[in-house]
Amino acid sequence: MTAKGLLRVLVCGLVLIPVTSASSVCAQNENDPEAKTSSEKEKAALHDAAENLKAKLGTKSDRLSKAAKPFLTAAENPTDISELKRTTDDLQTTLDDLSKDANFDSIQRVPATKRAIAASLAYQEAVKKAPPPPPAKSPSTTDLPLASNWTALILPVAAAVAAAGLIVLAIFGILRMRRGYWARFDHHVNGIVKAHTKELMQRQDELAKQFVALGNQHRSGSARLESIEGELQALGRRARAMSDGRGYQGDSGRNSDNDSSRPQPPPVEPEFPASVNEYLNKMKRNSTVVKPDFQNGILVSDLDGRGELVLIRDMRLADDAQPLFLVPRVGQFQTKQEFHSYYERYYDCHRPSAGDVWIIDPAVVSTVPGGWELREKGVLEVR
Repeated sequence: MTAKGLLRVLVCGLVLIPVTSASSVCAQNENDPEAKTSSEKEKAALHDAAENLKAKLGTKSDRLSKAAKPFLTAAENPTDISELKRTTDDLQTTLDDLSKDANFDSIQRVPATKRAIAASLAYQEAVKKAPPPPPAKSPSTTDLPLASNWTALILPVAAAVAAAGLIVLAIFGILRMRRGYWARFDHHVNGIVKAHTKELMQRQDELAKQFVALGNQHRSGSARLESIEGELQALGRRARAMSDGRGYQGDSGRNSDNDSSRPQPPPVEPEFPASVNEYLNKMKRNSTVVKPDFQNGILVSDLDGRGELVLIRDMRLADDAQPLFLVPRVGQFQTKQEFHSYYERYYDCHRPSAGDVWIIDPAVVSTVPGGWELREKGVLEVR
């Protein structure tokens, strides 16, 4: 039901209430004529019976006369029904007691007393059946002019309309406050959720940055470990080369009697890591361009000088008396694929890409019939 419908119901109810009340009052004020006439008759009969009893009693002052005096007083003006009933009961009790006395003179007074008691009881019964007496007459809607009657009806209606209006306003106010409360509550909850979401996103970003930093550290550590490994391999090869040189020099000493006029030069000691361009320029006179012979699985000399690899060896020494290094012929990679196409079989490279090529640890080959074959892979780095 809408607020307008509720207001209409309230107004109609408040208008009907005064009208119904007025009609009920009018109905109550219209006493039953028959009941009113019966009550008046019983009152008159009581009055006559009381006068008759008073005359019969005369001036005697015996026990019956003393009990009848309060009764006669109550019967003169019987508005107090309770007093009339009490005196009637006392008179009946006294009469019953005196009737038992043989010396009691009951010829004239007893019948009059009984008639008075019967009239009192009849009056009391008539009063019980009759409607209550109307209140003191005051100006009512029937006695006042028409304008006063309308005023008496309009004032309650106006008060009821005002009360209904206040109730409707209170209902609308409560509904509006509830909507505003829930709106503020939703806004507050949304703010809390957004703040927590933003904080979680910031933490995720920080964690992602930390993971990236850890990945970079890991890659740096891996690269450093590879560099150290290459340096250790280079040191090992240098130690082996020096050992081979000392053995070669010992053999030359033992054979000095046969060929004392030809002193042997010391072997060339490489220095790594080194740039390919610098290393080739330094070792240019000891370099030989080679190419892979895929049919036999070995490396052979490239007479045309177009091979992708260079063999570093000192022509003045025997191959088994020196380390044989195999290095790239180019000092710079143009693409990542260049490494995979030509050098991946002989070298390892952590991050192949375009850039300058550095030798961390050279590849080592050994002499075989018809050429050379790979003995140890080397390590390259692109910078």
